[in-house]
Amino acid sequence: MRGSEPVISVIMPVYNCAGYIKAALESILNQTETDLECIVIDDVSADGTVEIAKSFKDNRLIVIEKETHSGYTNSLNLGISQACGKYIARMDGDDFSDRHRLERQRIFLDENPDTGICGTWYHIPETGKTVKTPMSHRAICTTLIWHNCLAHPSVMMRKSLLTKVSYNPAYEPAEDYLLWIQLAGITKLANIPEVLLNYRMHDDSVSSKNKLKQEENAAQIRSYTSGWLIWPDAETETVFYRLRRIELKNANAYNQIWNRMYALWQTNLKNALLDKTIWTAYMQRDLQYIVQKWLGKKENMHWYVRIKEARKIWLSGRRFAIRHAFGLLPITAIQ
Repeated sequence: MRGSEPVISVIMPVYNCAGYIKAALESILNQTETDLECIVIDDVSADGTVEIAKSFKDNRLIVIEKETHSGYTNSLNLGISQACGKYIARMDGDDFSDRHRLERQRIFLDENPDTGICGTWYHIPETGKTVKTPMSHRAICTTLIWHNCLAHPSVMMRKSLLTKVSYNPAYEPAEDYLLWIQLAGITKLANIPEVLLNYRMHDDSVSSKNKLKQEENAAQIRSYTSGWLIWPDAETETVFYRLRRIELKNANAYNQIWNRMYALWQTNLKNALLDKTIWTAYMQRDLQYIVQKWLGKKENMHWYVRIKEARKIWLSGRRFAIRHAFGLLPITAIQ
């Protein structure tokens, strides 16, 4: 039952997470920010998830039971369509939030009207690892060229943005990655440098069960960032997005790819959208990957000494020396 319109609508799609949903809901309903509604969308669970959600006696909690199992992204869009809040906060039924999370994010968005999406750092209880995601808009955009760097269940965003774009079910379970790239052209993105979410990794989690599909969809989504970069030519764009899937057949192929990646790195050093440090680090990583992939071929092992010398220059972190490193690497006389 709804009262006055809340400031924050928490959207929580759930499916067979009876072992976790109690802690997830408690972490939201016990937030220091109390002006909220929590919308749980159940995708026809069969393990008692709905019964646990309905056991909470809190008029801020709304439970929607779908009649047919139609997927995670469908649940997200359904929940957002029912939301009344100015801000949409994401949460999964198997995670749990720090009690200050929503208050911190609401204040951040209130104080930064040009920012439309705000994530946080997060902790993985199963491994003890803390993940520190990039914080500024430029750093996030640069990282998005390679991979997703906004933890989906940590995000809060302005609902007004979701009238312009929405989650695309065709890219599930990487639908959030596509949404961030689409919204990056409309608003600024940020991550608060505080651990405000505990992100569970277990065998039944969406990211674990659908890891291969997620990676395949993410590889397609990366190409949506092509408009952010300055391309020396069309072929370089094709090579960049297919780099890790290219099989090198001979030395000439190696040289051509290496030369294209160097030209791309150099061309975009003054790109205003990019964080230069992150851009250089990722480009160096990809160029090292090309070297390692070539070196992994048994017939090319005799080039180990020259490549090892160049790698030392890369690892020194002296960006001005990268041209020298590149000068060592091309293979010119091998067929």
